[in-house]
Amino acid sequence: AFRTGDREAASALWKQDGPTKTGSGVDVWGKNDRLPVVNRMFKEKNYHSADLGYGIDCYKVGIGPGCGGIAAFKDGEYIQPTCYTKWSLGENGPIRSTFRLTYAGDITRDFTIDLGSDFFKVSNNWPAAVLPAAGCTSRPAATGDAAEGSGWCAAWENGDGVPCFNGVAIVVPGGSEPITRGETKWITGTSSAGMTFWAGSCWSGGKDYRSAKDWFAAVERFRARLEASVTVE
Repeated sequence: AFRTGDREAASALWKQDGPTKTGSGVDVWGKNDRLPVVNRMFKEKNYHSADLGYGIDCYKVGIGPGCGGIAAFKDGEYIQPTCYTKWSLGENGPIRSTFRLTYAGDITRDFTIDLGSDFFKVSNNWPAAVLPAAGCTSRPAATGDAAEGSGWCAAWENGDGVPCFNGVAIVVPGGSEPITRGETKWITGTSSAGMTFWAGSCWSGGKDYRSAKDWFAAVERFRARLEASVTVE
């Protein structure tokens, strides 16, 4: 299964909690199990507890982009859409799943999740001519626990109220240098028609990455694979 769990709030939750608590950002759940865990975790009394062992929700997404939210860059501001209004499932096979989220204003996001990957792919389409941007929170746990470059950024963060860490990253091929707004890094694309990027995460209690060094090395390997040219003969 996908190595981490992610979720995004629907419009019903936005109407319930309001714009000061809920947004269209991507939340991150940690996993220490290769099988799907979200439905199992929802049955727990407290899925924020480190005692579960197999998974945890210890990431604070708030109203920001979280790990891979989007925005339109206009007049110097990054304008995020409200929560999605509908969804549709594409593929749901043993090695790949795809689905689409639709937001107000006919903004769409197509997600691709592959077996065994730390990263998911997102293709965004905007009905209007805007400069699209991908965002990622960056709350480094210590000096040196953040890294960035043209078209990418990564961070190693403290767990929210739990003694553990989350690694997050976005990779935008051809994207801009990251721009900091508060605790968020934004990377803009080059086409008003939309953009394609990848977002990924990990949990220090999982099977794969226990330190910022490990996570940043994984991000670099992923970036290298994206940049490598592939020839099929």
